[in-house]
Amino acid sequence: METKELSLSDIAYLPIDLLSHILPFVGFLSELNANGVDFDIYGTKSAISNGLDKLGKNHFEFEELDDNKDVGLIRLFRTTYQGFLNFIPAIEAIWQERQKKPKLIIADMFTTYAVYLAKKHKIPLLVLYSSYLVQDLIGPWKEDIDPTLSVKRAESLVHLDKEVEEKYGVSIKCLRDIFIRGDHNISCLSKFIGDLTTLEKEDCSYLGPALRDESKSELLDVDPSFLKDNNLIYVSLGTAQPNIAGFSLYESIIEALKDSEHKVLISAMMGKAEELNAKVLPKNIVVRSWVPQMKILEHSKLFISHVGAGGLMEALSKGVPIIAVPNTADQPANARVVEMLNVGRWLKKKAPQDIKKLIADVLANENIKASCQKIMNLIDPQASKRQFVKTVRLLMK
Repeated sequence: METKELSLSDIAYLPIDLLSHILPFVGFLSELNANGVDFDIYGTKSAISNGLDKLGKNHFEFEELDDNKDVGLIRLFRTTYQGFLNFIPAIEAIWQERQKKPKLIIADMFTTYAVYLAKKHKIPLLVLYSSYLVQDLIGPWKEDIDPTLSVKRAESLVHLDKEVEEKYGVSIKCLRDIFIRGDHNISCLSKFIGDLTTLEKEDCSYLGPALRDESKSELLDVDPSFLKDNNLIYVSLGTAQPNIAGFSLYESIIEALKDSEHKVLISAMMGKAEELNAKVLPKNIVVRSWVPQMKILEHSKLFISHVGAGGLMEALSKGVPIIAVPNTADQPANARVVEMLNVGRWLKKKAPQDIKKLIADVLANENIKASCQKIMNLIDPQASKRQFVKTVRLLMK
């Protein structure tokens, strides 16, 4: 366990070890620091190293929750149970040793144990949603996400489920049971999306994105002319394990765009970039395992995406049309939002000829371009960050 200071801050931040949940809030947390508001971070070493290592006052890095190689939802369920069994006693021991408790807990929407700590110690709880405030979704958006929320925990985790229920009276049988609600709940999706998809509640706010700072990131090791004239089609189908199911589409996109007039940059994680680069690629297509996405979107005329919440908001903030290729979780809802806002289209027929046709249709659609510009002007990351700081201060009074 590593700490920077002996004294505790008035805020405890409890992240979950999911990069797609940490990165959207790095900008918000940086704004707290910039406004002189200290906070301590309690989490696994890998969670803190994912963009949080330079933030906060104290870092309480607990041992990793387990040594197995679980991925996806199995891992999420296991870490949820271990949060109750390991994190609660460890955090309470720190508060007792330092003889101080925080005045506010800020927690990820999946840190289920945070509700127990907040209630037991009578501390206000602010919950961070990287995507929709799922408890209040309406109509088709609720139908899009409900199948994911109903996914049950694996049978191999029954013993942990029973142990948590016996010790804490909490039963976690499906994904819906992991989501938490606090005294206030905020999403980094914008209000115009919240108004479209969700019942309005006083304890919930769609703040919009803070957006990460990539000003110090290097651009790609490619010919600079490749990025000129905002004439690039950028493709990224996800960085998290559940998106692997959609990775076969990369080959179809390459087939659709080979030898075309378009310049194409593909960002593919988890070994897919190496697999694609082992083949002979067309001259107009470049594949990398990582790119500075915000910078690349500035040079792009089209984004082909699995439409995770972060990528959706980044593309909207840059006014880039989207072809949505959803896989799981909130992605089908995001694809529906893309069409409702008229900022792109949902790719449903995935043969190369269908991909080629949809790309041509979207690029030629002046109404889509106009909608992208309109939506881009509604996104104000600085206002989002100011509202976040205001919310934090109000909850601490």
